[in-house]
Amino acid sequence: MLNLEFSSDGSLYINGVKQEPSVRRLSDMLEVLYDASFVQKADLNQPLYFMYRDIARPEDRQLFIEIQLRYDVTIMLPTTLGLEYNKTLGHYHPKASGNLTYMEVYEVLHGKAHYLLQKVSNNEVLDVVLVEASEGDKIVIPSGYGHITINPSTNDCLVMSNLVCRSFKSIYGPIKKLRGGAYYELTTGELIPNNNYVVRGIKRCKAENSFTLKFNGRDLYSLFIERPDSFLFLKDPSRYQQTP
Repeated sequence: MLNLEFSSDGSLYINGVKQEPSVRRLSDMLEVLYDASFVQKADLNQPLYFMYRDIARPEDRQLFIEIQLRYDVTIMLPTTLGLEYNKTLGHYHPKASGNLTYMEVYEVLHGKAHYLLQKVSNNEVLDVVLVEASEGDKIVIPSGYGHITINPSTNDCLVMSNLVCRSFKSIYGPIKKLRGGAYYELTTGELIPNNNYVVRGIKRCKAENSFTLKFNGRDLYSLFIERPDSFLFLKDPSRYQQTP
């Protein structure tokens, strides 16, 4: 297991060494906000979340390269976007093989997360689910789904990790074009449909009931090091099974 430490300002330390992130700021999010009017008085340079990509212990790095996967950590601050909770920009995944897109696995390391998963065709929502996850939960992003992560707290950071193919490049354009995901989650708990989509309702579920991998309490990084072949579905989604 990695020796990770984080601070409330979004900093991440590995074995006491501070890591350098990519930072998503309010100015990057203007196209996907439910109510952008608040930004008139806001600091557009305000950081919202910090992305630490391709993290590995020196002795493990070659294994990640050989299996062609990458381990990332994201820290989301407990702030709000006007009427919304803090959220990620959101993205879809590129095709891996045939008609299947790359998959991804997330683990909540600290705090709580809401994962908005959506399957869309020509702006029509075929499926949209809000998955509520807590510390230790591991969520699979299935082939064909785009997703947005929400930090449903104004008091606590959300810290999460993910495993994904090294050649993976997020596709942000479709969600930006439609001004966000199919639904917006407000700080009141309401889920408001985005009128740029054709929607038929949203499902809510707990992580243990759907879209999850059950690992009996082991952390994602350690599981990859011990059983790297179990995660080959991340570069070839046709190999996916419910529990690796």
